[in-house]
Amino acid sequence: ISPISRNMVIHRNKIFLPYTFRNASNYDISFTGTAIYDMDTGKLSILGEEKQDTSLINGRFNGNGDYMYYVEKGKYKSALYRYSYADGTVEKLEIAKNFKGVYTIYGETKIFYTVGNSELYILDLTTGENTKVKTDEWADIHEDRGLGYGIGDMVSDDEYVYYCQNYSFHDFYLPASMLSYSGMWDRAMIYITDGEGNLINRVDFNTTEVLGYSDYFTLHFCGDTIYMQTPKMVYACSRKSFI
Repeated sequence: ISPISRNMVIHRNKIFLPYTFRNASNYDISFTGTAIYDMDTGKLSILGEEKQDTSLINGRFNGNGDYMYYVEKGKYKSALYRYSYADGTVEKLEIAKNFKGVYTIYGETKIFYTVGNSELYILDLTTGENTKVKTDEWADIHEDRGLGYGIGDMVSDDEYVYYCQNYSFHDFYLPASMLSYSGMWDRAMIYITDGEGNLINRVDFNTTEVLGYSDYFTLHFCGDTIYMQTPKMVYACSRKSFI
């Protein structure tokens, strides 16, 4: 059994660890799942089904309030779930179709997520209502094509939502006419919105010059510092410089 350690998350003294069991001689009996280890009691339990089909992988865990949110990624589609710390139940959240697995939680009442290449939605957890954000208006402000090339990652600090867009990470979304664009593979953008999806600012920079890497990066917070991480380095800057 192999743990998928890059997805391990600890929240409220519980460790969530996705695993994969592979049988080289009989692939039909291979399976995946997620173990939950309670650090207080030492009890081990399973999230959802113990033996899921290998085409289903749990990931993008995000602990918030009384729940652990996560994505169940299948071969052709993804779904968003949440695990309740109160009773251990698992609930599938009703969101718009064609969800690609990218989301973040704003406070304890909203989930921002993407549909398709670039459509952005907000799920109100109190009402269950899904609202599409008009990202085409972002292009009017900055005279670009808005989120036309997809979001690689997003994160919230409960005041703002930050969206990482890196062209080279989503090169399969680019139309053929854009593939020869000079400098495309080194250009990245971070959009910042408020809790209603209204654009506050956009940071546009050269990833090779700033991060020393042009393929992708992730965004993290610690106090008033923002960290952009690649497989090669971590770049730190103040949150004020983004707003």
